[in-house]
Amino acid sequence: MTVSVSDLDAVGQTIRVLRAGGVVLVPTETVYGLVADAALPGTAEKIYFLKHRPAVKRLGFFASSFAGLDRARFTLDARASRLSEIFTPGALTLILPDRELGSAGIRVPDHPFLREVLKQYGRLLYQTSANYSGMPDAHSVNEALAMLAGEVDLAVDGGNIAPDAKGSTIVDLTVNPGKILRQGALTIPEEFL
Repeated sequence: MTVSVSDLDAVGQTIRVLRAGGVVLVPTETVYGLVADAALPGTAEKIYFLKHRPAVKRLGFFASSFAGLDRARFTLDARASRLSEIFTPGALTLILPDRELGSAGIRVPDHPFLREVLKQYGRLLYQTSANYSGMPDAHSVNEALAMLAGEVDLAVDGGNIAPDAKGSTIVDLTVNPGKILRQGALTIPEEFL
């Protein structure tokens, strides 16, 4: 099923699908992505199947804010706090020390629909781009659906994203100084690393 971000109950429908362990195709401010509840068993495997993504490549997380992250699990040093204060919400993924996984990529997106979902849902979501692994990013719902290996539980249409839109900039803060792993939509000055 496909709904528009402008549908009155699009956020509610998305949350119901997430609670049921489903995978949702969503617009972000960068490219279309796949999200699922990171606390529910089997959701990561569903995303891996849809993308034909090798299981050795970890999924990232969407969070409603860095301030609300579980400090017992994730380590936010002064660099992470500074970067998150200046550049988020937005197209920045920070790789942080994670006591469960060793490290994890976390992003606070700046798309209004997705921000509302995260605010109301209140839990971490697995996230990754909605494309067949190794293929170009999807800039529309139709592009994403055509690339995936199966059907998502819900597709949210936020319109077309500019074809030259880039993914998030990925900064590894598990090392000092930090290292830019992927130059994306944001340019991060070296003094912030």
